[in-house]
Amino acid sequence: MACIGVHRVFLKVLVLLLLTLSVQRLYVNNVFAVEEEYSPQSLRLTVYADGMVDVEYVVLVNPLLTSVNVTLPGTFYEDLLVTNEKGLPLDSSILNGKVLVYTLGSWKIKFFYTTADLTSKVGRVWTLHVNSPVAFTVKLPVDATIISLSEAPTSIWTTNGHYFITMPAGGQEISYVIGVIGSKERAATLIDEAEQTIKKMEGEGVDTSQAQSKLDEAKTAL
Repeated sequence: MACIGVHRVFLKVLVLLLLTLSVQRLYVNNVFAVEEEYSPQSLRLTVYADGMVDVEYVVLVNPLLTSVNVTLPGTFYEDLLVTNEKGLPLDSSILNGKVLVYTLGSWKIKFFYTTADLTSKVGRVWTLHVNSPVAFTVKLPVDATIISLSEAPTSIWTTNGHYFITMPAGGQEISYVIGVIGSKERAATLIDEAEQTIKKMEGEGVDTSQAQSKLDEAKTAL
């Protein structure tokens, strides 16, 4: 009888242990599910002369989910449009600094909006501040002159007077001025800074041929 009692106690302990492990596993799975609600795919920013920025942000989501909370660059989202992989609009609402999207079986979500939160200006120098989970591409305004970069870009090129820059993921800053730089001395200083930036980029294997061409034009004009 004593042996039977011991076995019963052992079975109860074993059952409780298994239940505890099951609950813990369920909790862990739920935590991972929340963290993996979406996967950022791409980010494109178009910067205008007045500091406004058009944002196109694409994320992949689990099609089994009915809704997902997504954190977007910036704080205020003007003219926010959310679509799925077919270009169909999705219902959304802003909640606690995130955008709640009712995905309805979609596997890709695209966000389009305009914000002024990503740029700041001191004197004539504008700075774009971006904290991105993925590498992102920036289109600067026409006649923008790059002053500094927080990190060497993965690529840089020009088209129709616009600089296009692809930056690595993470917290990044791009400083620039628009239009006529100013005095000859100031222009020479900026050209020197640009040369240093290009040399740094070349040392990291970045193709800077177009940027160097623009710099040569600036030197000739000076």
